[in-house]
Amino acid sequence: MRHGTNERALPGTSLSPSISLYSPDFNPIERIWLIMKAEHFANIHCKNRAALIERADHALCELMDNPTKVASAATPIGNEL
Repeated sequence: MRHGTNERALPGTSLSPSISLYSPDFNPIERIWLIMKAEHFANIHCKNRAALIERADHALCELMDNPTKVASAATPIGNEL
């Protein structure tokens, strides 16, 4: 087995064995960050650091208030809810 790859498809998925286990697709944090960027940071320009922190705080609070969305994003590809 090569480093960082899986010789077999992941259990419960139809993923190709050539997909790296270190792919961002398998990292729940990366998938959650993609949701945050799409919903809270697309096409915006914060005037200062405080505005950026406030927007990030709002995005994180909204995610914490929606555990179903987080669970869905954290579910491995091929095993979506």
